[in-house]
Amino acid sequence: MEQHEAMEQQRDILFSNLVSPDIDRPCVVGDGIVLIDAAEQQEFIRVFKESNRTFSLFIPASGVGSRMFEFIYRFQQSSNEVDKEDFLRFIANLSKFAFYSSIAPHWKHLDLASSAHSLAFCEYLLLPDGMNFRDIPKALFPFHQEGSIATTPIDAHIRQALQFSKVPSEVHFTIQNNHLETIEEKLKERDHDVPFSLQCSAQSQASDAFIFDEFKQPVLDAQGLPLRKPSGHGALIENLSTQSSDVIFVKNIDNIQCSVMDHEINQYWELLGGLLIHIVDSVQKAIHEKNASELLSLNHRFGLSSELNPQMDWDTMVSVFNRPYRVCGMVRNEGMPGGGPFWVKDQKGISKQIIEKSQISQGNMSCLTGSTHFNPVMMALYKKDIQGNSQSLSSFVRTDLSMAVSKRHQGKLVYHIEKPGLWNGSMYAWNTVFIEIPSHVFSPVKSVLDLMDPIHQCSSTQMGGRMKEN
Repeated sequence: MEQHEAMEQQRDILFSNLVSPDIDRPCVVGDGIVLIDAAEQQEFIRVFKESNRTFSLFIPASGVGSRMFEFIYRFQQSSNEVDKEDFLRFIANLSKFAFYSSIAPHWKHLDLASSAHSLAFCEYLLLPDGMNFRDIPKALFPFHQEGSIATTPIDAHIRQALQFSKVPSEVHFTIQNNHLETIEEKLKERDHDVPFSLQCSAQSQASDAFIFDEFKQPVLDAQGLPLRKPSGHGALIENLSTQSSDVIFVKNIDNIQCSVMDHEINQYWELLGGLLIHIVDSVQKAIHEKNASELLSLNHRFGLSSELNPQMDWDTMVSVFNRPYRVCGMVRNEGMPGGGPFWVKDQKGISKQIIEKSQISQGNMSCLTGSTHFNPVMMALYKKDIQGNSQSLSSFVRTDLSMAVSKRHQGKLVYHIEKPGLWNGSMYAWNTVFIEIPSHVFSPVKSVLDLMDPIHQCSSTQMGGRMKEN
């Protein structure tokens, strides 16, 4: 598609033809979300451990440090009491952060709560002449203090990968183009430490979105060319397509825990992976034996697809099962950010989907009232066909579920579209299982203030241990 045609198409979608999913009801336990009891948990973990299927980790990691310090940017620009309170709390707890030891001694002896020093300290933290936290990749931000070592999310994801009962084939990070060299150097430093491949890739710049002003006109750069921005994590479906492992675990870069929790976190990974392997193996066996009743039984137990019915002919039934599979962990909604599981209607019927709050229309807002769970982006994927061959993941994207984004550019509000999210519209036609997992395996860091939470204070973290019996 030529640039002008692509620009016109995006403008038309953004300002005239955005589609909101038609939500029927939230998924809840017993209606879209499956409970796995203690005996089944251990059985699926055993399946994972004994399977000869390969597995890898796929970690979206495009975030930058500036997003973690938005309260400081607002504090610098206004006298908002909430942001001032957040800033003073941040200053009062500086010694709790893993980066504290790297702060120049000069700043540690000043009264940083005073206006005379606070704004200068903000610039020291954020700008290149100081700590440069504005530009540092989130993947390399010092999250945790583990003994005498400040660990980054990349360190922690690699450490957790080392704690699996089996060796993964690869840990893959998706990052911004301008951070590619920095991350590659970091991974080379760790390469000799691990028995698996460490790789990274950048989102294709060809997928970047055009930016428009309030008058629906394209925003131009200094050279007079249309300005473009990354079009969201939905573009990562191309990166995911290149992964060759049988089972692919997906988890966001900022959902990471202290080392004391590694064993328990990996138990839940192995539960998700084992359940996925059980389903895929069972489907392949039933199709080989032409056992329609077994396929219907699997669907009844795990709710893989709402399209199936006993009157369906064999070839149509096989086509429904010959799709990618995902097993997604869902945690109880306790006010944390994240998309949630819903039943969504379309021309083919109704299906389970992960929907972001920003996608929900005013007419569907009442569905949020009954919502009990949200998605921590902890998923096990199988993207091959029934014969184990690669298939085109673009065939399973619901392309009309793009999302509108508004941001400030040079002081003015601008707009662009994001592709259907990786675990939202980009996996719309996958066969999907939602299971409940405990909330404490989800500890994202959206703001640097989240690192003050006890679960991120590794020296005092009391969590971890074994998977609890139900």
